[in-house]
Amino acid sequence: MRKILEFIRDLAWVAFSWAPRQAWKRKPLRAAALGFLAVAAAVTLIMVQNPPSPGMAAAAPSVLPQAEPAAPLVDAGELTESLDAYLALHPELAGSVRVSVGEEFFDYHPELRFETASIVKVDILATLLYLQDAPLTRDQRDMASDMITLSDNDATNELYGDIGGPAGLSKANEAFGLSETEAGWDWGAVSTSAADQVRLWHAVMYPGVLSEDEVALIRELTASVVSEQVWGVDRLSVPGSVVRLKNGWDWRDNLDGRWLAHSVGMIETPGEPDVFVAILTSGHTDYEDALDVVSAIGSLIAAAV
Repeated sequence: MRKILEFIRDLAWVAFSWAPRQAWKRKPLRAAALGFLAVAAAVTLIMVQNPPSPGMAAAAPSVLPQAEPAAPLVDAGELTESLDAYLALHPELAGSVRVSVGEEFFDYHPELRFETASIVKVDILATLLYLQDAPLTRDQRDMASDMITLSDNDATNELYGDIGGPAGLSKANEAFGLSETEAGWDWGAVSTSAADQVRLWHAVMYPGVLSEDEVALIRELTASVVSEQVWGVDRLSVPGSVVRLKNGWDWRDNLDGRWLAHSVGMIETPGEPDVFVAILTSGHTDYEDALDVVSAIGSLIAAAV
């Protein structure tokens, strides 16, 4: 009812305000104008004398419900707790992890540094592609394939010489954005962090520093590792995923004969952001123990991503 009265009032005032400019000289129209004035005044008086009751007050502007904050892509609390609990059962081990999903990342013991063992082979291939002006020769492509898919050390020695050893690796790593990796002539003893390994994979898995063709080669080879060397990062895969990885393992005199074991890679799943993972560990008694531990850590990460 109030809205109807408001409409009548407004219509009357509009009509009255128009009438004087058109027809005050003619008596019938003057009478009509005065009638409009009376209607407007009457309706206004009614509304003034009958203000809306509290129950009829104008509704407050509606407030849209606020969207819930998006759930984190990595459950950092759960993952930290599970890694702490697992490694507490293996006090002889040291472990560091970085997980990167979209714009989020998770670090576990980021202060630790490890010798690379064979995970550096992706860095060596990326450096070769970055530094060499000409396309790879047939021999270089064959050695690159053996180095990544079979983890062939002889091929690695040849290609490490082709890039100029630590000088070439350091130059390329600067372009790749690495800040925690120190190269030496023993490529297996290059010092690195889990964070730097994820930075490397981010840099060489998409065109930018490297060309599309160069990235395509690295992506192809890291997805073609022989099955017996696929462990660790692959625990994050689901049906439809593509697993690209490079693992590294070796025993070390400076660890009293104990083993290093690392798994670095990415998981691509349709409709989901790419997941990058670096698992670096040391202190294992043998290769089988190392494989079991790194794969177990991969499963813990999978449960939190």
